[in-house]
Amino acid sequence: MRIEDIETKFHGVIGVDLSYTETAFVFDSDFPKSNTGIDKNFGYLRVKLPSTNLRRSYDILVDNLQNCVASLENHKLIDLVVLENYSFGSRMLTTMGELGGIFKLLLEQEEIPYILVAPTTLKKFITGDGHSKKDKILQQVYKRWGFEAPSSDVGDAFGLWKIGKAFLGENVKELTKEQTKQIIDLKKRFAG
Repeated sequence: MRIEDIETKFHGVIGVDLSYTETAFVFDSDFPKSNTGIDKNFGYLRVKLPSTNLRRSYDILVDNLQNCVASLENHKLIDLVVLENYSFGSRMLTTMGELGGIFKLLLEQEEIPYILVAPTTLKKFITGDGHSKKDKILQQVYKRWGFEAPSSDVGDAFGLWKIGKAFLGENVKELTKEQTKQIIDLKKRFAG
């Protein structure tokens, strides 16, 4: 499925911040009691992956992706997964490349469309500044959307989820000028 083929209505979106210390998923949820206690239309999962066992990491990612999909009533389709792209200055680039590769392979096998968002784009979308530190990101997630993320990984995944919703046309009137600019730039990158 191509990104431009997705109709603009309700969209099942998952924001994923991949990490061996804590992978976080933020996803649409139809259940009335979300584990966030803040918003009834999303939930989140936090997962620690074994850095020395790629097969076990893959199995955990599969289970958690299925949990995200199962959180939607009648198993509505996931229209888009939004992943934070690699931080190319990271000393963990090789390890993260392996983890990202197996997750992208999983998405390809399940025929779930995904987009990659540069870390600076994510920061600009959340805070307006592409060089923001983790504490600023958490502060702005709470200030802008009222969600008190329990960790920076969940905060990032929440921002990625919000990017996915905006990318697919939801709540675009609520976007700031900087957020709108970031979404337009992403659409240009992933068109066609």
